[in-house]
Amino acid sequence: MIQKRIAVSWIGHNDLLSVAAEGDEALQQRVLKTLKIHRSIPLRRQDGPIKSLLAHETFDEVHLLGDYPKWLRQMYLEWLNQDVAVHHVTLTDPSDYGQILTAVEGVLEKLPRDSAIEYSFFLTPGTPSMAATWILVGKSRYDAVFWQTFEGKATRSEI
Repeated sequence: MIQKRIAVSWIGHNDLLSVAAEGDEALQQRVLKTLKIHRSIPLRRQDGPIKSLLAHETFDEVHLLGDYPKWLRQMYLEWLNQDVAVHHVTLTDPSDYGQILTAVEGVLEKLPRDSAIEYSFFLTPGTPSMAATWILVGKSRYDAVFWQTFEGKATRSEI
């Protein structure tokens, strides 16, 4: 019987762009520069993947991984307005499976393991390599549930 639901996800560029879209031009440019994105079209106001998931699903704990500067992570947390834990991880290449797996394992080993816990891994934020790593870890070690969002809707993925 499931007694606790724990969600784990990467913070992705689209999550951070959602925060920037609500700010002034100077903030938008600062976020775009930090993310190394060159864009001529205006940012679109939207909830972003993580906020969309949390609007549809309730979790007892939410753990987010990110390799962004502290000011950007903090701004995102304030905007998200949820009780979440952010784990700063370091990646030199967001497509390097070894680095991604090391970061994921480093966070997951700090969390409780119990058959009464349902782990949910969120596949939408991050790179394809990050999503693949969640699937591999979720299928082999955690018997996790997988989630995706698209256009503000959350879907449980049957993988």
